[in-house]
Amino acid sequence: MLQPQPEHQLFTAERLPRKPYCSDDKTASRFRSLEIALNYTHIQFNPPSLRYWLVFDLDFDGRPVPLTVAQWHYDEVLAPPPNIIVINPENGHAHYYYALKTPVVRSENGRRGPQAFANAVYRGLGAKLGADPRFTQLMGRNPLHPHHITHYPRSEPYELAELDEYVWDRLAGTEWIRKARDISYVVDPRGRNCTLFEKLRRWAYLHVDDYLDDGKNWSGDFESECLEKALEFNDFREYESGALSFNEVRSIARSVSRWVLKNYSSEYSGQSEDFLDLQAARGRKKGAVKRAELLPRVLELAESGVSHRQIAAQLGIDHKTVGNWLRRAEKEGWGKAYQIPATAGGGLAGKSEGLDSSSGGGSRDYSEGLSLCLREGAKPHHQEGCNQALEVGSVNRWLH
Repeated sequence: MLQPQPEHQLFTAERLPRKPYCSDDKTASRFRSLEIALNYTHIQFNPPSLRYWLVFDLDFDGRPVPLTVAQWHYDEVLAPPPNIIVINPENGHAHYYYALKTPVVRSENGRRGPQAFANAVYRGLGAKLGADPRFTQLMGRNPLHPHHITHYPRSEPYELAELDEYVWDRLAGTEWIRKARDISYVVDPRGRNCTLFEKLRRWAYLHVDDYLDDGKNWSGDFESECLEKALEFNDFREYESGALSFNEVRSIARSVSRWVLKNYSSEYSGQSEDFLDLQAARGRKKGAVKRAELLPRVLELAESGVSHRQIAAQLGIDHKTVGNWLRRAEKEGWGKAYQIPATAGGGLAGKSEGLDSSSGGGSRDYSEGLSLCLREGAKPHHQEGCNQALEVGSVNRWLH
């Protein structure tokens, strides 16, 4: 097993996955114990649910550069010194490793505020460094492998706030990450088949409606066009094994064309809404789930005097979203202090089986009942839970 060099003790088992992906190229083709994985030239650097490292790929637009360019590039662009610089001796391309003192939890149980902050810092530094936006942040060059040239400019890990001091232009970071969404930038670390599939499906989403004209053999035409485009995308000269075989390409094209026609076109699937309507419906559904999870907390923080921007930063949402939710809650008569509205139909007016909006526990019970209502969409068989918070019709009007 390769051991960390004495001058740097950050790239250790405590900060790495127990069984990382690894390979001797850019593909995540192997899954090994850490002891074995450290013998490969490329290795997964972050555990699945934690973010210990911000890693950037400096490929200098594909052109070879002197080794000193990669070593001192951060100083030229006024970026913070990386903890580790791993350079390919053949072309001068490098990976910059920034170690985080406090890891960011990436799982669904993690706080959204730190996750959003880490992503913003990553985008800002990526733009400043001119790094490759296509880099998937899954595998990097192994700093401990003798094939690479490794430098250790800094031994202390960073706090995110410290790195953020070097991010002067948020808009530049946003524009930088948008480049990765371009089809020509798509590279999947799992290999050629996945890369081709990702490129082709993105192209297919954008062009499927061109093949839905009346009287046109659009199913066969679309599959043929997908095959032609797949053959165009089948350019893998950077891989030792080269391009995929024709049969593999044809299989991927057939799979993509049939699935996209079935699921992303209104005529083929028998749906009346077009693609944009479908996406809008999915967005509303996702927004309702998020609102159900966070609205009780938003109301609680707003009542305690916390500003919209502070609420947004704490919960990882936009401050405009916070304002919209609160205005809509007030419009429905929920009140500023969780007061349950009086109803004309004999609904609850602040008290129900021990629920008193003026009592110390009323806000908590109201919040829990409201969360249940929103999660369940105020369905009839969940009216008991909704009645703990507010009149059911009011919830239905708010949801729909």
